[in-house]
Amino acid sequence: MTSRFELVGVPPPTVSSDMPPTPNAKPPGKQNILSRVFSRFRRAPKPQDPVAPAPTSTQASGSQTRGRSTTLEGELGAAYNCVPILQPQVPTIRVEDHSKHHHGVTYRTHGTANFVGSVANATFGPNPVTTIERAFLSSGNEAMLLWDTLPKQRDIGGPENEYLDGSREDVVQDTLGWFEDPDSELGFLIQGAAGLGKSTLARHLTHRLHAAGRLAASVSLSALPSDSRSPSSVVKIAARELGRLHPEAIPAILEAIKSCEAAPLVDQFEMFLTAPVRSLGLPHPLAVIFDAVDEYESHSALINAFSSLPATASSSIRFILLGRSNPRGRKNDAIRLYPLQPVSSATMVRFLRKQLEDVPWEHGKRYAEARITKLAELANGLFIWARVVCSLLQKRLSRFSPDNVLDSILDSQRTLGDSEQIAMLYHQVIMLLFPDSEGQQLFQEYLTATLALQESLPIDEFSAFTNLPTRVIEGIQGELKAFQIRKLGGAKDEGAQVHPARSLFHLSFLEYLECASTPAHMAFHVSLFDSHSRLAEFCLAELPRFLPSPRPLSPLDLYSRRRYAITYLMVHIHHGSPSVQPGSAEEWEHSTLCMTLRQCDSELLQRWADLVVDLVGGAPTIEEYTGGGRDISGDIGEVDAVDSSDTHGDHDEKRAKSGSEDPELADNNEFMARNVDHDATDGGKAPKADVNHDTWVAQLLHGVATTFGEEYTSRSAFRTSCLEVAVRFRPHDAGYWYDLGWAYHFVAQWSGSVKAHDWAVIALQNALWGVDDPTQHDPGRFPYALATALHKRFWAFGRPEDLDQSIALHRDALSRRPPGHPQRGLSLNNLARSIGTYVMERGSRKDEIDEMISLQREALDFLPQGHEDTSMYLYNLAAKLRCRYEMKTSMVDLEEAIRLGREAVALCPSGHPARASALNELAWDLTIKYKAQDDSGSLEEAICVSRESLSLCPIGNPERPNILDTLATALHFVQDHLTEALQLSRESLSLIPRNHSYRWEVMSIVAAILLSHYERSGSAEDLEEATSVCEQALSLCPPNHIRRPRLLALQAKLVEATSSTSSFKS
Repeated sequence: MTSRFELVGVPPPTVSSDMPPTPNAKPPGKQNILSRVFSRFRRAPKPQDPVAPAPTSTQASGSQTRGRSTTLEGELGAAYNCVPILQPQVPTIRVEDHSKHHHGVTYRTHGTANFVGSVANATFGPNPVTTIERAFLSSGNEAMLLWDTLPKQRDIGGPENEYLDGSREDVVQDTLGWFEDPDSELGFLIQGAAGLGKSTLARHLTHRLHAAGRLAASVSLSALPSDSRSPSSVVKIAARELGRLHPEAIPAILEAIKSCEAAPLVDQFEMFLTAPVRSLGLPHPLAVIFDAVDEYESHSALINAFSSLPATASSSIRFILLGRSNPRGRKNDAIRLYPLQPVSSATMVRFLRKQLEDVPWEHGKRYAEARITKLAELANGLFIWARVVCSLLQKRLSRFSPDNVLDSILDSQRTLGDSEQIAMLYHQVIMLLFPDSEGQQLFQEYLTATLALQESLPIDEFSAFTNLPTRVIEGIQGELKAFQIRKLGGAKDEGAQVHPARSLFHLSFLEYLECASTPAHMAFHVSLFDSHSRLAEFCLAELPRFLPSPRPLSPLDLYSRRRYAITYLMVHIHHGSPSVQPGSAEEWEHSTLCMTLRQCDSELLQRWADLVVDLVGGAPTIEEYTGGGRDISGDIGEVDAVDSSDTHGDHDEKRAKSGSEDPELADNNEFMARNVDHDATDGGKAPKADVNHDTWVAQLLHGVATTFGEEYTSRSAFRTSCLEVAVRFRPHDAGYWYDLGWAYHFVAQWSGSVKAHDWAVIALQNALWGVDDPTQHDPGRFPYALATALHKRFWAFGRPEDLDQSIALHRDALSRRPPGHPQRGLSLNNLARSIGTYVMERGSRKDEIDEMISLQREALDFLPQGHEDTSMYLYNLAAKLRCRYEMKTSMVDLEEAIRLGREAVALCPSGHPARASALNELAWDLTIKYKAQDDSGSLEEAICVSRESLSLCPIGNPERPNILDTLATALHFVQDHLTEALQLSRESLSLIPRNHSYRWEVMSIVAAILLSHYERSGSAEDLEEATSVCEQALSLCPPNHIRRPRLLALQAKLVEATSSTSSFKS
């Protein structure tokens, strides 16, 4: 954040914390958090400080997403035991805040010092100071500063439909019934077609849950701020809403801010939402509502993360989702699907009657009842259709009366099918609002400029940017209110800003505009590609107007349109220009954007690069890329890493969550250019003589991309866009494709996006095909990378062909890394891993099992003595030997697995981070030995080792479910420990996410322990529960999994026990 401080008066003798704002201050609701930090907070409370309850509103708003606390004291004051104090003499400070979230806000306040942030200019008394690196405030303001790091939800108000009383009461009751059921799923997805009123229902559910004291937060994913669209930002927005509604949760949220930097998304859900709700000590859960989930590009990551929360989380928090379809596209046991049906014609008639009350009918005559009935029939349950009709009738059109408009709509819709009704209506409304060709052309230009617009611009800035006259823009915006379903900002903002079309209009209208297959007689096509292309042209035209500058520029020196041009230039070029492939770039090279970029001089582009890094928030320096002409095997950090995201029986053949294998390049990959010697640019000078312009531009863009980091944040889109444009300039350079592929891979890992997985595979395929001189590269690097991306896509979407191709490519990579190659060990390990996945999921022949063990042995032998990953490779090999034992029952394999496990433990002394995992694997193998040989010594050692492992895994450790499971399995062979075993197995199951692929393994152990408990106690309830759990496990177990026969054997025992019980009763 960058702020300007200016002395504006002589400090008073004393300053009350309740002093009124100065005349130039913004209203309290618009102030930045810093202004209230200075005056109200002297110290951060200790954790044991009492919590004062927040004042509550006596009236619940119909839309919690719009109800904002006008003062932050309402958020933080109740959470901290704050006492108004008298300050010593301090200067009065005027702060002009130019941070990304609060640009242009000014306020005056009082305070003393602790760190705030970078300050561009400051004047204290007669001593002007510039370029202050840090400003300071009192230490008691830390809580306020932390709180202001949470992004805010945009204010959305205006013309949304009010909920029609009783129209969806059946849905509301079903939703509340699910919510109150303690055994229900973690999530509830209300899915229905566009226009059925889902967002209105979301606001009503928000109101009902808030009124009942059951609401944690409500977030609309269709109107997120442009700089807060990452899944992590969405979680933080929800956390801020939680703190606003429940101030007592704020201390836990502040603790999450301090401890969750770069944490996995599931951990952020736990720390920012679940833990704060749990801290409230409520006897019931709270609900988080996410509306428009299918309109959010990272919905998969969001849903996957909360679905991965432990089952126990549902006692604290539940998630209600609304969207057009199941965004995951497949079954998710953590979410109940609820299809939303169209409302009845009678309900639609009631809705229309209410809406048409404000129509200025000709001569004051009311509509005929038959016309309302006909409109209700045509609406077919689509509230958006009915609302657009009513908005048009309420609008005073100079050429047509409401009666004429209504007759026209009724006549035109009589012969249309359901699928054409909404398209015909939109076309008809456009023709009524813009009847002449000139108006339609201007309207199309306006839509082309706003359809892909990334953030709002002041109307005069938008006019200068697009060359559309201000009066034209104002006229079009006035007419478009008939379509508008959202109103952003307050009353002062209305008409003063031009907003992105996607933030104002219903999705069905946007799809109508973008659909190229709509019949010509009802089409008004506006291409998203053309919109990006046009905006890219505007950006390129803007840059030469101020770059290069005779003096260094900072973001504070830029008008809104210039900041926009700097920030979004590459985003628009990426999405508004032809894509390329190795050997196929003619369309791109003949495009206007390519030719314009080629005409830009190097100094202009260098200055653009410096500014975009400042605006987007990258690292302070830009690293240029020298291209793919050198051996870069050491630049990317291709090391053996632990990836616990998909250990489906590979490292831990036994079950899912161990995560001690899966060393893959993907999780420690760095750009190929990260540590190379750079020679592309030098302080904005022209490229070197031996570097042509296209190569230099690609190097510069690659360098910019490196500054945005690899983690999935709001900067990820800028990173991939820079790399996409870089490959357009260097389509035959495998190195650029390689880095683009990994960039998409990271996006796919965090967002769960199907498209990102596909783009990662495509880019890495292009890298593999584009290698024209393999001797200059690690020849195995490119097939290895593609194999990794395909393996990840297999785990994400279960495409069998991806696993087959992954194995083939890993074989290819290994063949290109002969003995002695520095990366051969990694290829050996990951080929063994891929084959292990195949064996576990599909069954196998003996030669495949022997091959994976042989590969794993060679990988272990490859490591030099004392290598830090030796322990991991040891129990990787032990896991594969265990797998072969399960298929062949060879005690030689089991004994070797135990020996390797002991070696791994010896290499992990007390305090080693992998000791708990090593102990757990050894305990599991010892338990198997007891089952095979009835060796009581092995069982005693297994229990002892497993208890030590559990002692090293406190609550919250991701290894804990596995260790509980191992200990429970060992204990259940001891009659006196059956109760403890059952307790531990239940705890393990409660910690395994409902959607986890290997949850069935834990369920099978629970069923086995329940059967043992029944055999001892004779309890029919134990037998019934064991049978039910076993059946659930079987339904989840893959049909060819190597452990399915064991599960079927357990089922047979349960059937026999049930039959015996029935015979005895008879």
